[in-house]
Amino acid sequence: MSNRSSRPVSIARAHWSHHWRFYAAIAVGLVVFAAYSPAISSVRVAAAGDAFFVTYLAASALLLWSTDTQSLKQRADIEDEGGFIVVLIALIVIGFCSAGIFSLLNQKQLPDAFDFALSIASAPLGWLTLHTIAAFHYANLYYFSPGGRGGRWVAPLEFPGKAEPGGVDFLYYSFVVGMTAQVSDVQVCTARMRAVTLAHGVVSFFFNTVLIAIAVNAVVASAS
Repeated sequence: MSNRSSRPVSIARAHWSHHWRFYAAIAVGLVVFAAYSPAISSVRVAAAGDAFFVTYLAASALLLWSTDTQSLKQRADIEDEGGFIVVLIALIVIGFCSAGIFSLLNQKQLPDAFDFALSIASAPLGWLTLHTIAAFHYANLYYFSPGGRGGRWVAPLEFPGKAEPGGVDFLYYSFVVGMTAQVSDVQVCTARMRAVTLAHGVVSFFFNTVLIAIAVNAVVASAS
């Protein structure tokens, strides 16, 4: 009976361990949304989005700063948000941020400089968050990938001069894919990692296209 009653608690703890940064960022974003009250509602949404992204990035930076390669190897599965969260963040950023910014830029009267900066900042902050989440996902795929032929483990990625990559290496790989849709000097060695890298590159292409469109509209709006 006690095992049954403790099972939901264990599931909840495991879920929190996986997504604590995500939920903490949501909580901060909701607080900012409730506390911030400009005249333009799209600015309020952008401010909440900025708070979410900054909180998540700060928590991730603190985690990477305090985690060495051995710790990352043991905790990569726990710290991975999962592929679903990666896609969800991409959709949220591309959808809400671009819609809010375009709505703001197309208004007859632009907000003051601070509110304008808050709205524009959501796009690059969302971009940074997306690729940071992807970096943790790559770490999980690397250290917890199934065995290859004959049950022999095959490293999904090969980093030059690195027997065991650390957090910075996965950030490097993720951001290179996000910026260039290429893998640079890192060799991809498994079909699953190629599939994930392909999906990441495609999402990044559309995201970067949105960023360029936002930048062009921002320049035009500022000039007028």
